[in-house]
Amino acid sequence: MATIRLAGIEKRFGSLTAVQRFDLDIADGEFIALVGPSGCGKTTTLRMLAGLETPSAGAIYLGDQDITQLPAKARDLAMVFQNYALYPHMTVAQNIGYALKMRKMPAADIAREVAAAAALLDIQPLLDRRPQQLSGGQRQRVAVCRAIVRHPAAFLFDEPLSNLDAKLRAAARAEIRGLQQRLGITAVYVTHDQVEAMTMADRIVVMKDGRVQQIGAPLDVYERPANTFVAGFIGSPAMNLLPAHRDPQGRLTTAGFLVGEPACVGAGNAVTVGVRPEDIRVSSADCIRPLAIAAKLRHIEHLGSETLLHLEMDRMTMQARVSTRWRSTPGDLVELFIDQDCLHIFNSETGQRLAA
Repeated sequence: MATIRLAGIEKRFGSLTAVQRFDLDIADGEFIALVGPSGCGKTTTLRMLAGLETPSAGAIYLGDQDITQLPAKARDLAMVFQNYALYPHMTVAQNIGYALKMRKMPAADIAREVAAAAALLDIQPLLDRRPQQLSGGQRQRVAVCRAIVRHPAAFLFDEPLSNLDAKLRAAARAEIRGLQQRLGITAVYVTHDQVEAMTMADRIVVMKDGRVQQIGAPLDVYERPANTFVAGFIGSPAMNLLPAHRDPQGRLTTAGFLVGEPACVGAGNAVTVGVRPEDIRVSSADCIRPLAIAAKLRHIEHLGSETLLHLEMDRMTMQARVSTRWRSTPGDLVELFIDQDCLHIFNSETGQRLAA
């Protein structure tokens, strides 16, 4: 086990900068998730750490050792790939123990390590099968077992759950996180799924277009997004982002309600107001009360444990999360109540956070 430090790393492919220079210190035993949309640079960052790409600038440290120029095979890291990369002609046991065989470890020791890893993930009955005889979830477990037997300083995961169905993904998230905590090993996990990042990681690194947008604990990033991109990307459903305007009296308003005047917002600032769907209270009404906002119900999504309402007001759309007991129908007029303490204020030009 070891710490990992990325010191000003950057990756360029010709004139394209895939990863902008950034720094990241990962503590021993910490679980870090790199999250963002396709093309944001998260996998390139992981490949630089693994030794599959060489940084154009900066340095990578594993503990106190500079491993920037070390080949992948010389780094004490184990990687689990998106497609699992299992050898089809080998049995599960042979796949798990292959790296140990390459180290010239005695066969008896290999068998012992394979059996111990298989017991951790409960795949002992699968050891004599070939990969094509396994389900996606079973292949994912074999790939993780192959990483475990190496006893590496850190695990690297490149979207290992993307090939699984929704039910298996939920179970695998808990399985991988629980395993990492039991082993106490450092882990770097790449995903485009913000739910995976939020539920698994100690800290998340949100990336866009090769740039780090925000680094922090999942709840900190959720509750205080650094900019409009993070606000819209983290959270499901996403935060509602509404443009604010000045009314004839010079007051800041959006979607028909008064925002107030945060101290950081000057009279000339164009701002965007953010509000989470769960921070909106909705009620049916034949007439709209003075403090409420009038909205038309456009669409309802019944999700079992909750209901999502798609609303339209003042030529703007937004979503609200309500209880499953909601009984209105599309086209109904509803009223909204928004607590100003739950608002997020962003600079419309830069997208950067101004206040909450």
